[in-house]
Amino acid sequence: MTSIHQMEKTMPKTGLVVGVPPHEKDSDIIKALAAAKRKLGGSSDAVIAIKNEAGAIYRYAVINGIHQEMHLAERLEDLGLLDETEQGARRPKGVWTVFGRGRDLSLKGILAEHQASKR
Repeated sequence: MTSIHQMEKTMPKTGLVVGVPPHEKDSDIIKALAAAKRKLGGSSDAVIAIKNEAGAIYRYAVINGIHQEMHLAERLEDLGLLDETEQGARRPKGVWTVFGRGRDLSLKGILAEHQASKR
């Protein structure tokens, strides 16, 4: 049986946003976070955000180093979640990267995003 102390060593610091429904694959996302935490850490922590199907950030987690980030990105991509900051999405203050379904980079999608940002 795994002790709480052992689980804390393998799980990154993570938390849910109150009132925002989790992603339907949240249990798989938690497994991906735990797997990433087992990779060699780096010299600094990075806060990452994960969006649900509606595009709202519902979970934050802290990972450490490029190895953990790359491993997490690969695992989340398998779940259909992409690094939206690589697609030019803005990141919230204090967040290193945001994983979500990806941006619609069609003209229609960009125009809709622009209109939404004016509100």
